[in-house]
Parts: sequence; C-alpha cells; structure tokens
Amino acid sequence: TSSSSSASSFSSPPSLIPQVSDLLQKYNATATFFICSDYSVHSPIIVKEARELLLKRKNEVACHMSHDPSDGRHYSFMEEKVWKEEFQQEWIMIDWLMSGKGEVWVEREEEETSTTGSSSGSVKNQEMQIESTKKEIKWFRAPQGIFTSSMCSTLQSLSSTTTSQYIHVLGDAYCDDWKLSSYNPKFVASTMLRQIQPGSIAIFHMPEKEFRKECLDVLEMVLEGAKERNLRGISLTEFWQRKK
Repeated sequence: TSSSSSASSFSSPPSLIPQVSDLLQKYNATATFFICSDYSVHSPIIVKEARELLLKRKNEVACHMSHDPSDGRHYSFMEEKVWKEEFQQEWIMIDWLMSGKGEVWVEREEEETSTTGSSSGSVKNQEMQIESTKKEIKWFRAPQGIFTSSMCSTLQSLSSTTTSQYIHVLGDAYCDDWKLSSYNPKFVASTMLRQIQPGSIAIFHMPEKEFRKECLDVLEMVLEGAKERNLRGISLTEFWQRKK
C-alpha cells in the first residue's frame, strides 16, 4: 500500500538530537532541521551528532540564520548587502561542518571569498555553465517567518549565479510548540494533527534537556497520529522531488 506524506521541519537550537533521531527512525520519518548557528555550530558535540544521527539517517539541515531574534536587531531591518553577506556566511558554516571538515566553527576569513565568490569570467558565462549543472536545493526559513523583498532578491540572485537553488519555505501546521508544550503537549499535538493534511509542512521546535523538552512528546504524538492516518514525515527535499 502507498502512503501519503507530509514534510517535517525543525528550528534550532538542536539538542536532544539522539532522542529526536531515534523517534523519527521509529516512525520511518525524515525531517529538515533549520539551524540557528549561534546555538549549534560552536558545539562539537552537536555538530557530530547532527552529522552522525541526522544526515546519515537521510535527514537534512537548512538555514535559519544565526539566531531567531525577538528584539530590535531583526534581519528584516538589514540592508540587502549586509543581509546577503551574513546569509552566505551562514551557509559556509553549515556546509563546512556538515561535510565533516571540522568539529567546531572558527572564523576562516581567508576562505570566505573563495567559497562564496564566483570564478573569473562574465556573469553570463557563469549562468550558462550553472544551467547545465544539477542544482542542490538549499532551504531557508526567515526568522519569525518575516521574509522581505531584500531576502527574496538575494535568494534569486544566488540561485542564478551559483550551483545551488535557494528556496524560502514556511509551513501550514504550527502551534507555538516552543511555548505551549510545557503547559499542554496534548493540545499542541491535537491542534497540529487537525492542521496536517497530505502535503502539509509541519513546523516543530527542537526540544532541549532543560528547555521545552515536552516538544519531544508533541513530536511523538504527532508522528503516531499521522501514522494512524497513513501519513509519514519526509524531508523538504524529498517532498520537493516527489512534487516535481
């Protein structure tokens, strides 16, 4: 029998990775983990667990910028040039660490231009070469879901001049799990299950040992409820490939 699927995605900081990874594996599910680098790339334990327990089990990582601000320093206020530089820097860190080249991020300014910069030649020639290359999809979720015109033009520009396709994604199943799970995880799970349909994108926050650990209970209840409806969580890239 065939099963329908819904995409699952998580926002950083990534903690309790072994428990989350085992839970996804129990339900034959995969997910896309959106990383906030301030909470993750400076921890060798988190980096190692992300590589060994997430990527090797067919999950994937994506970009949620360095932090998810609730104060005045918000990315939506940044000039496009400044935001673009920070966005590229985030992907440099993610790609470098997830490739296994290091255990913790340290500043590597000398390699920035060689990693993000384009090779010599006209932009037109670069675009012709890129068109013949299979593009790697790189997912991005703007902090607090605030996606500006500057962010949009940056993603379009990088997608046309690099070998990656940058896509911003939101979701249609969400219930403030980071805040409400500690009070009533069953309410959060049941609310999300009412929202989830085949093809939905469900957003969860990563549980931590001392903070929002009940998000793990929410995840299990949602996965179990989805299974009863013949639904299975898959990563965004797998979802994208199936839709195409």
